[in-house]
Amino acid sequence: MTSNTTQLNTYNTALSANTVMPHIFGFLCLCIPLFSINTPNAFYYSCIALLLVSSGYLVMLRPSLNLKNPERWLLIAFFAYPLWAGSDMLLRDTWSWNEFKEPSRFILVIPIFLAIRTVRFPLAYLFTGIIMGAVWAGLQGIYQGEHLNIYRAGGGASHVTAFGNISLLLGMMSLASITLFKQYKRPMIIVALTGLCFGIIASMMSGSKGGWISLPLVFWVAVDLLEKPTYIKRFGSTLVMLTIAAIAYFSSGLVQNRVDAVIPSLTTYFTSGEIADGSVGPRLEMWSASWAIFTQHPIFGAGVGNYFAEKAALIEQGVIKANVATFVQSHNQLLQSMAEGGLIGVACVYGIYTALIALFRNALTQNKPIAVCGLMLAVAFMDFGMADGIWSITNAGTFFTVMAVIFAGLSSQRPKIG
Repeated sequence: MTSNTTQLNTYNTALSANTVMPHIFGFLCLCIPLFSINTPNAFYYSCIALLLVSSGYLVMLRPSLNLKNPERWLLIAFFAYPLWAGSDMLLRDTWSWNEFKEPSRFILVIPIFLAIRTVRFPLAYLFTGIIMGAVWAGLQGIYQGEHLNIYRAGGGASHVTAFGNISLLLGMMSLASITLFKQYKRPMIIVALTGLCFGIIASMMSGSKGGWISLPLVFWVAVDLLEKPTYIKRFGSTLVMLTIAAIAYFSSGLVQNRVDAVIPSLTTYFTSGEIADGSVGPRLEMWSASWAIFTQHPIFGAGVGNYFAEKAALIEQGVIKANVATFVQSHNQLLQSMAEGGLIGVACVYGIYTALIALFRNALTQNKPIAVCGLMLAVAFMDFGMADGIWSITNAGTFFTVMAVIFAGLSSQRPKIG
């Protein structure tokens, strides 16, 4: 009798979890893109809640995993980066919790990935959060730029770059809802384009050039949402992107100022070596410092968190100009990983991007909208990293890791629409 009662209680618990859990996961996945760059505290609490719920779900229900090869490689990449970073600091006796914060996120989000891949929740939750997050960001950008006269709107993000880059990405991801909810195609076209437009507006109001540079790649990837993506359609999407860019340029003084400053700054730097502005010139000088550090430590790098000290030494030697003395990182994820980690560091960082891209490409035939959004995320952040140490920005780094495992988890199951 006791055994039967235990089995019945276990069955009722599992049944209750199967009924309630999908909506809990769905709601939390709505909150993450919604709050990401609009209300940081709510964003971080949502991430913590999703982690706790995922961990509890895995412990209580112990779902069968049956990992596929792309998923195994993803987990290896997610473990390798923090393992390398932690080992590097311990072996050099330079341990810093602040420096370990960025790589540690990739271990923390693993329970989210393992839980979401086994929980079927209505995808309307996630895409509602994505579209509303883009619209909210656009409204904040307009309010801050036009009403408060803030030169570069930052929404509610911790960094203006995170606001501009993520708002643009949310706008582009909104397009996937058209393909996903085919039975509501006409209204979804309007809703998705609204999300796209407000995401672009937020990006324009932020003046973040890194996001604009990523547009050709993201539009190229977005063509995979079509039933028959071809190179003609991909080049056509590039023309659409250029048209949007031209409209943005001629309609916004901020965009014009940011773009027009690029060529003179490049010309001045490469002809005279002088730093003529506060954005392009300093970046070029910091990139030079990163390359110099890498050539001195090509295999293992100078050590995690040691870029600043190595750059200071180069300034004392007269190799690098003192104009960039205050910058703590190189504003380029590739060069930063080369300087601090050498070839091993680059392999660990870009192994994560590679594993994500491989997983999402493998899922294109089975779950196209989710896989395309995942590809947009990976490709865009690789591009964002060309102008910033994008994972080191708390908003952006947390958004990337959590959204990556949400899309990775969903891409391993068939979509549930509703």
